[in-house]
Amino acid sequence: MAPLSTSNVSEVNLSYYQSVQEDMRKILKCLGPDFANKDALQIAQGNQQGDGGIQEPFNKESATRALGNQNLYICAGNLFWLDFLRSPSPGVPLQRHGVCQLGDFLWPKNQSKPMFLLKLLEVEAPTDVPERPSALGMLSPEGYAHAALYAAARDLPEHKEEWQIVLRSEYESLSRSALQQATEISMLKKRMESDVGRTLQPAELVNQLKQFGLKKVYEKMKGPEMLGPILAMEEKFGTKSCFNSLSKLHLLATKPEANRRVWVMQGIYDWLVRSLLTNDEVTKNTLTGDRNTCGLIPLLELKMLCLEHWLSSMMARANILEKDRAVIRRVLQDHASYRQEMLGSDVSWQGNLARSSLEALQFLEKLVFNKQFDNQLKQHARGHKNVEEVAENEIIKEEWSKVISIRENEVAEQKVRDKMEDQEDGDAPAETALHQMRRAANEFVENGQEYWNSLANTTVRRYVSCMVLPATQGQMQRELTNSCLKDVIVPEGQRSCLTWCDLDYMGENMGVNSQIGLRRLQPLDGNGEIKSLIQATMLARGAQVKSDQGEITVPAPGEIVCFHAASDRPGAISELRKIFRLAAATRGDTIDCEQKDIMVVFQEESVRSRKKRIKGSEAYRCDSYLHLFSGLTLIPGLVPEKRRLHYDGFNTGNVMGWVTCLQPNSLWEATRKDKEKILGPKALKLTTAEQI
Repeated sequence: MAPLSTSNVSEVNLSYYQSVQEDMRKILKCLGPDFANKDALQIAQGNQQGDGGIQEPFNKESATRALGNQNLYICAGNLFWLDFLRSPSPGVPLQRHGVCQLGDFLWPKNQSKPMFLLKLLEVEAPTDVPERPSALGMLSPEGYAHAALYAAARDLPEHKEEWQIVLRSEYESLSRSALQQATEISMLKKRMESDVGRTLQPAELVNQLKQFGLKKVYEKMKGPEMLGPILAMEEKFGTKSCFNSLSKLHLLATKPEANRRVWVMQGIYDWLVRSLLTNDEVTKNTLTGDRNTCGLIPLLELKMLCLEHWLSSMMARANILEKDRAVIRRVLQDHASYRQEMLGSDVSWQGNLARSSLEALQFLEKLVFNKQFDNQLKQHARGHKNVEEVAENEIIKEEWSKVISIRENEVAEQKVRDKMEDQEDGDAPAETALHQMRRAANEFVENGQEYWNSLANTTVRRYVSCMVLPATQGQMQRELTNSCLKDVIVPEGQRSCLTWCDLDYMGENMGVNSQIGLRRLQPLDGNGEIKSLIQATMLARGAQVKSDQGEITVPAPGEIVCFHAASDRPGAISELRKIFRLAAATRGDTIDCEQKDIMVVFQEESVRSRKKRIKGSEAYRCDSYLHLFSGLTLIPGLVPEKRRLHYDGFNTGNVMGWVTCLQPNSLWEATRKDKEKILGPKALKLTTAEQI
């Protein structure tokens, strides 16, 4: 505080005002140097009959109106708005001991709780009414104001902490929140160090652990992003706010990583605002978790990492449009932006996104901002938080694959549109290759290239058909009877018809968008869907010899039913035998049909390029099995005898190798020359007429 200026004080009262200034210094040391800038509280006067009137605190609009109408304005004010060092009657000698006696009378020493100054002091109104008054000149005798200063300076240093406890226990609105306590105690430590002129050691503090925790809260709970949720919840719930706890604030300040602290705080507040979390559910245990459950802090940290990973990597891999990725990044940059953009009244911007981008946005909303995938995320949040493991989670990966599939369809459709535009810009439609292929074969010269192209188009469209799997065997039989299977004629003794079923493809898409990596194995039940599928196929073609209550047990001559299964599929052969009612120990004349098992061995280099990820000791397998069932002995009854091939490491004829494994898309997209190059000497030698 600046030294007392003698120009404003008469010589006779110099020592008096020096005492007043010392009282002011003591008070401001306890209450803070900015106490004069604090707003006043309302004054409520009670009496024996009941509560009295309430004097509202100073308000600029009310003051301007009252002074203009009545030239008088009465309000509650801050005592430090007065100019204590200026007298309304300069030159009149003032007595310090009289002020001290008045202070001791009005505010006795050693009182159990403070008594407020409830005196009407008249001051001179300023010319222009300010937002907050200051340096007001007193018209009333200065004795009351100076006596209040004396009593406050006398008791505050000794009773401040005690009075705070008393007042806060009686008035909830005056109680300190956990954040306020941390800030106040940290500032108190600084003032104590300033008084003694050195840094205090932790051992010198009353409670070392509490002091350390409060300091952490004070240092890290700064900024509007951290303070906003705390103040908002205190305004809504008061002292019952979930953030009004030093232990919880200490966890939120110290447990998350520094760059994730704001995200965790905002995430908890976001769930509280959207009623995904209640105020009572935010406890110490729910924040940190325990041995068996994952806490909110590690869960929200992992959500932040997932958001960054998907925005920076996964969406780029999925070929999401770059302009849409920028929009999604802006919308999901933080929780406040998410609430404003996604939950606000204006969501018209979503109409500019591609369908795949909109699906990606909704996926990230479920993954990061909602709770749909929390059970899966909690499995990975308690450890080292590897987002790659999250991306490989079966449920999350399946959901994200839908987005990828939609985007791939968009890309394919765009390629078709671009190609059609190029064709329209170039030759006339009648001259395009597609139009030529769709012309009838008899319009071309026989055995010419255009003739065979047209014939191939007609043949493929005649013999290849797709259908939805019917629900019952009877429906399946009717569908197959009306399909292209009825046109397949097998001359007995000349050719054989192979019914192929790849168990590894059950339930999977085998088109150009088929999954490249390993697939989830479908359960195999010999008395279930696979049995209905095979037997309905045979019945529809009339390719059975014996029917036992509608079931096929023996394929007709010239018919082969072949199953392909991975060697690691458990119980495959035993389940397949149930379809044909083959007992495990059947011998002799009671055998219904023949069974032949052939091992297929793949080249390791080709398998490595599309290896199957499994949770086991082996990274990939290089063998699988063909299980063939027929009415006659396979060789030579259905397949001609040929010279046996010998393979290194095998001394049996039940081996087929070495087979080159292709990517699923290669089967559809590779040209004939590429396939012949892979087959090498095993490629079929076709005549020009046969190369359709």
